Amino acid sequence: MPGSCLKGNLIEKVSLNTALLTEAYRCLGRKPRTEAANDVYALARSYSTGAPDWAASFFAWVTSRLGRGESVDRYLDWWRFSGTGVF
Repeated sequence: MPGSCLKGNLIEKVSLNTALLTEAYRCLGRKPRTEAANDVYALARSYSTGAPDWAASFFAWVTSRLGRGESVDRYLDWWRFSGTGVF
């Protein structure tokens, strides 16, 4: 049923309509990976301003990886805090 989110039902088979991927993420309460990576990139750049050298170096490394399209998931638990106001 397009445009609605059903909860509490069992699904035996799923076919993902990629044209509605944004809607699927919204129904699941998730943010697309590229959007989340962009948020972390902006935070790392922001936090590096005025940070001690060691922290600025780490944030530069994070933005460098993200800029190349590489993941930082194994190094940061940012996803645990999304939507909590911490980030």
